[in-house]
Amino acid sequence: MPKILTATVLAAALATGALAVAATPATAAPAKGTKFANCTALLKKYPAGVAKNKKAANKAVKARHARPATSGKAKATYALNKGMLDRDKDGVACEQ
Repeated sequence: MPKILTATVLAAALATGALAVAATPATAAPAKGTKFANCTALLKKYPAGVAKNKKAANKAVKARHARPATSGKAKATYALNKGMLDRDKDGVACEQ
């Protein structure tokens, strides 16, 4: 196929949306946290607690606590539980 004809076919395919799937970026699903009734329940899944970010986790370690979880799911879990389970408002729920 000549180059001009190939470019024309490609342009027509793009215009009709035939290649739109290849141009669509993949998006990651947002992490979903879990709501816990108390620290005992949270600590069964996250033995060192959960932190809202790495800075809060580092402060907990400096205060001689175990390093709390900071994964995307752990951060979402912190967001759901911070009101009831982060009593000292330091950014770490149920630190050990």
